[in-house]
Amino acid sequence: MSAQEPSLPLERELGRLARRVRQDGLPHPHRPEATMALALAVRDVLRDTALPDRAARAGALVCRVLERTVDNLPRPAAGQAIACRPGCAYCCHKTVMATAPEVFFAAAELRARRGPAFRAEVEARCAAAVAPAGAPAGRVRPRPCPLLEDDRCSVYAARPTVCRKHTSFAVAACLADYQGTGTAIPIRRHDQEAFECCAAALMVGMRLWAGGPHRGRVLELRGALAVALREPQAEARWLAGEDVFAAVAGQRELPGIDGHAAFLWTRFVEPAAGP
Repeated sequence: MSAQEPSLPLERELGRLARRVRQDGLPHPHRPEATMALALAVRDVLRDTALPDRAARAGALVCRVLERTVDNLPRPAAGQAIACRPGCAYCCHKTVMATAPEVFFAAAELRARRGPAFRAEVEARCAAAVAPAGAPAGRVRPRPCPLLEDDRCSVYAARPTVCRKHTSFAVAACLADYQGTGTAIPIRRHDQEAFECCAAALMVGMRLWAGGPHRGRVLELRGALAVALREPQAEARWLAGEDVFAAVAGQRELPGIDGHAAFLWTRFVEPAAGP
């Protein structure tokens, strides 16, 4: 066992909790132990060399847990009905940041459920909007998400975690934001918290799995998806340690998520590592 991993007794306890988290989602109110248990589950999936698609499976695991967590959240208060509906795609014109496992999960969904013509169209849309190497992700010119089809997500079941937290109470606010004239969009606070927990668990799980520093980088979705679709062996090469997304715009930190991940690391990992 690496010096950077939780001690065995704690790992056993978290392992038992991870089984419940996989089945039921994270508890509400959120518990750090449950989030760390999910991080260990992510690490274990990434370690399972019997699974050639284990990166995509790690992304699928976190997305599934987030979905179950959100399903179990308290209902909105009276007068706060969720306004999101199929075909409402204002939030699908933002720059999306995702980890490599989430990118591979979306690419796998496209390969499994859509034909080569549509995949080629998505790849072309991605390539048309790719930022130059080294460019900050925020400077990517806003465009419709390349995964949109008739204003609906073509990989809805495999959409990245950040896409799952956009639950608005006001379509008018979403439209104003889309037009560049609005302010804050009213969203359900619990959805944001659930997203932060799951995203932090994914980041910590990847760090525990180790590998090069590029593996923990957060990627601009369009550029990363273009690579994953263009290169059939991209996932295998990434798992082997190659930085297949070197030319994709990205960043090492995400506000809120990095702080949450650092808290988990300080509370659960550093004490186990000893002085």
